[in-house]
Amino acid sequence: MTPALSGEDGLRSAAGDPPDVAFVDIGFIKFTPAGGRVRVRVRVDQVAADTGRNVLLEVSDTGMGIPAKDQETLFTRFFRASNATAHNISGTGLGLVIVRTIVENHGGTVRLDSTEGRGTTVTVALPLSAVATQADMSPAR
Repeated sequence: MTPALSGEDGLRSAAGDPPDVAFVDIGFIKFTPAGGRVRVRVRVDQVAADTGRNVLLEVSDTGMGIPAKDQETLFTRFFRASNATAHNISGTGLGLVIVRTIVENHGGTVRLDSTEGRGTTVTVALPLSAVATQADMSPAR
């Protein structure tokens, strides 16, 4: 598996260096076969005038993907995709639930796009003001 990280220079001062966000979902690594790719991308996106700018964190893989029939319930506690259980891939079914809870508590959203056999992309959108506030509260390194 080949990791790939990218980010906008202006964002690094607000949210930390792109390598700092690699922890977002280690689950991507276990669902990506040898020779596959996990990509983490951070950028600032301009949205509607009434909501301001968002920081977008996009994590995508070239892994097994998620069956369409399972995608609607992925954000339910303890639910695991049928192909993950069929392949005996360990997990609790809490990763995406925890991510969504944290993101929504900061005024953001989580979107999932997946195609079985091709891979998955999870996009986290956080208001830029929330990210800057969190960065301001972080201890200096």
